Amino acid sequence: MFEQLADEKIREAIERGDFDNLQSAGKRLSSMDDDYAGDDWMGIHILHNAGFLPEWLELCKQIYY
Repeated sequence: MFEQLADEKIREAIERGDFDNLQSAGKRLSSMDDDYAGDDWMGIHILHNAGFLPEWLELCKQIYY
């Protein structure tokens, strides 16, 4: 289910042209060279850049800010 949702969102972004002319297109991501970044780094990075927060962090944000 998550994979289907992710694929759909990626297809929509491609159709909108969201990936066209990206500033870092063709360049290696600096974190990819970090041996300690772990396998989940890319997913966490993408979700963070999309403004996603886990529900528990959203609740903390509402409580403290």
